[in-house]
Amino acid sequence: MWPFYATPNFICKCDCSGHCCGEVKFSYCIDDIDFDSHVQKKSFWLEKNSSVFSFRRDRYYYYYQAQQQIYPTGRDYLDFA
Repeated sequence: MWPFYATPNFICKCDCSGHCCGEVKFSYCIDDIDFDSHVQKKSFWLEKNSSVFSFRRDRYYYYYQAQQQIYPTGRDYLDFA
């Protein structure tokens, strides 16, 4: 197994979606928890396509952190909260 460069906060299994790991963050820059308005900012770490939020690869390191958590654990996806 590869060494962890970023350890997940939790590992779980969901009957509907499979095996996952998770990362919990609290962003102090989001004062009103309105993600729809924050994705308009160029410095924000999420983007929205249709109704789906995803990491902005060109803006923030969370995308790479998530990849470093999914691959070594052998999980199918990462829940980011």
